[in-house]
Amino acid sequence: MTRDLGWWVIGALLAIAAGVGVGLGISVEPVLVALVLLFPVIWLARAIASPLDEKWLPKLVVAAYVAKILGSVVRYGVLQVVYGGVGDAVGYHGAAVRWAPVWRSFQVPDITELTGSLGTRVAGAVTSLVYVPYTPSMLSGFFLFATLAFVGQLAFYAAFRPSIPSLRLKLFAVLLLFMPTMLFWPSSVGKDALMVLCIGVATLGISMLLQRFRLWPLLMVLGSLALAGAIRAHIVALLTGSFVIVVMASRRQGRGRRARPLLRITGTAAAVVLAGAAFWAVTQTIGVQFTQESVDDFVAEQAQRTSQGGSAVDAGAVGSVRDIPGALIRVLFRPLIYEADGSPQLLSALEGTALLGLALWRLPRLLKNLPRIRNSPMLMYALVYVFGFVIAFSVVLNLGIVARQRSQVIQFLVALLVGAGFDEIPRAEPAAPPDETPVLVSAKETV
Repeated sequence: MTRDLGWWVIGALLAIAAGVGVGLGISVEPVLVALVLLFPVIWLARAIASPLDEKWLPKLVVAAYVAKILGSVVRYGVLQVVYGGVGDAVGYHGAAVRWAPVWRSFQVPDITELTGSLGTRVAGAVTSLVYVPYTPSMLSGFFLFATLAFVGQLAFYAAFRPSIPSLRLKLFAVLLLFMPTMLFWPSSVGKDALMVLCIGVATLGISMLLQRFRLWPLLMVLGSLALAGAIRAHIVALLTGSFVIVVMASRRQGRGRRARPLLRITGTAAAVVLAGAAFWAVTQTIGVQFTQESVDDFVAEQAQRTSQGGSAVDAGAVGSVRDIPGALIRVLFRPLIYEADGSPQLLSALEGTALLGLALWRLPRLLKNLPRIRNSPMLMYALVYVFGFVIAFSVVLNLGIVARQRSQVIQFLVALLVGAGFDEIPRAEPAAPPDETPVLVSAKETV
């Protein structure tokens, strides 16, 4: 396997060099950064491999990382060509270049220099910390953040691996690592990559906590959710709320008879604390007190703000059960192929249509397996999070905005479809040859 992996690595190096260096005609520095980052990614892939996937996972990760770097190149090209070099990533990169020397002198930069919300300032500060060891060019910064998001995707895979039928693990890994949404949006300097990293690490920590309560997975969850909460508090509220529901409602948690009551007590306490902190962070971030009137005003304001532009649709936030099917389609799958308005939306439309087809194909099996989901805490966690995300983002009426935010939910959707939409296929035992058929001999005959 090591020899085969070596050839995959050589191919990856050549692909990165060709795609980045020759394709864009740029300096060699981004190519070197991408090549250097490849090796810790390979080490991580081999570290998380298990007997179920060790034969194919490292090679698949190498191919997926090459695709991720090329997706980051496309993201950079779109920023420079389509948007004329104007975007959030430019602001984060510029602030980080100014602040990184300040950190190196063991001082704290003035993050209020970066205008915008708290999340914008925190994202700029984190970018500058990433730039402390080495301040790269903007494209190299894209590669650094694409790698951080890729690490989050690998953590997410490791978190859900025990809940996926073993013969479907490769399908789950391919969908998780090669989906256009994950290759494109969280592959630039900014919030999207950091959120994918935080969601992946937090989900891995939650998966460990649901098996056995230990301190260091709890620290993983707290650290990643703290960073995510400073950037997008509403996502942390969804994560912690889903964790609370799973801890309280799931039937199987922990290992052994004594693990379940202890985990239920400690897990519930930790989840409630996290949920309370997330609730407070949401109120501070969006400035909404959770009364009926204030929530209605906030929903109306968000719907008005996001109903502008060519990608706006005529819909509304979820107000009753009958609104859920339309919101599911809009938040998780649209635009569909017939709604694509030009090439920029075509790839997203192809992905959404393919995922909708997969969901409809596996829907009967998924419905049949719904009672079984309660016995699988991680699948239940995915189910609760997906529905919470759909309800929360049903207020966004612009398909372009929804498509970008989808990188925070699409991995949960894939885990749910593969984990609950398929049953394990038992391997058939080969029949013994006629001349090797065991013969029963009595003890009397052997004597």
